[in-house]
Amino acid sequence: MQVTIKLYGSLSQHLPPGSKGRKATVELPEGATVDDLAEALGLGEVACLFMRGSEQVHRAQKLEEGDTISAFPPIAGG
Repeated sequence: MQVTIKLYGSLSQHLPPGSKGRKATVELPEGATVDDLAEALGLGEVACLFMRGSEQVHRAQKLEEGDTISAFPPIAGG
């Protein structure tokens, strides 16, 4: 199945080669989870994950064909 990933901030360095902008389409096996997607891209800590634009999700969430996931890095302040 194919899903789209949008990576923001420092996470964009984990996009597959040849990606344009901050998003890419990733091929995953049926039944894959957000965590499987994160592992496939080598993502470590992620502050927020959103699916389909505004629904916050957890890494155990199962993905469906055509889903779009947005990932944001942790932000440090001082």
